[in-house]
Amino acid sequence: NALAGYFHVPLISCNTFEYLRMRLPVERKKDTAVILKGGGDHVALALPGSKKIHRMSVEELEPFLKRKKTVKYGTGEKSLMIKGMKQVANKKMRSLGEVVLELPKKAPSKKLVKPYYLNPPHITKSKKEVFA
Repeated sequence: NALAGYFHVPLISCNTFEYLRMRLPVERKKDTAVILKGGGDHVALALPGSKKIHRMSVEELEPFLKRKKTVKYGTGEKSLMIKGMKQVANKKMRSLGEVVLELPKKAPSKKLVKPYYLNPPHITKSKKEVFA
C-alpha cells in the first residue's frame, strides 16, 4: 500500500489462496487443494475450482479430504498433507514473475488493499506500563 501510494501506481490484490492457486502448474490446477494453518488447531482449505475457504480443525481435515475424490495433491503446509496425498513440490510451482505476466491486462485495480483474515486479529494489550 505504501509503495503504491508513493509511486502512484494501482494495486491488484489477491489473498494467499489465490496466489498459490495461480502458481500451480497448469496440469495440477484441477486436482490440488491449498491447505494452510488457520490459527490454533485449525486449518484453512481451498478446494480446486472453488472460491470458498473451508475452516476446520486439524482432526476434521483428513475425513473431509477423503470424501473429495478429485483432490490428489496439496500445496501449502507440508505437515497438513494427509496419507496418500502428494505435495506439489515448490520447484514445480510457477514463479511470481510468471504469475504477474499472466494477470489480465484489465485486472481490477484498487487504491488500497485491505487485509484478509481467516480469524479476526487478536490484539492483546501490554501489561507493561508505557510511562512510568
